[in-house]
Amino acid sequence: QGRDVPVSDIPMSLPADVPCGGGQRYLDCGRPCGQTCADLRGDSNGAGSCRDLDGLCVPGCQCPAGLVLAEGGMCVPP
Repeated sequence: QGRDVPVSDIPMSLPADVPCGGGQRYLDCGRPCGQTCADLRGDSNGAGSCRDLDGLCVPGCQCPAGLVLAEGGMCVPP
């Protein structure tokens, strides 16, 4: 009751096969931003804050290295 538990002791299970569309693939540790055409153009809100997130990783669907996510949801060359 009211006992603090270290995060490392909390069991976390991720789905073995996460469906990703548009040529994306699931990564346990991917970049939080800078993955879309809008990010590259600099016209997304708060794009400047991405520099503050260097080193942070988040799980989710991401385009493979060298590709970015277009507005239509497909991974394309920048």
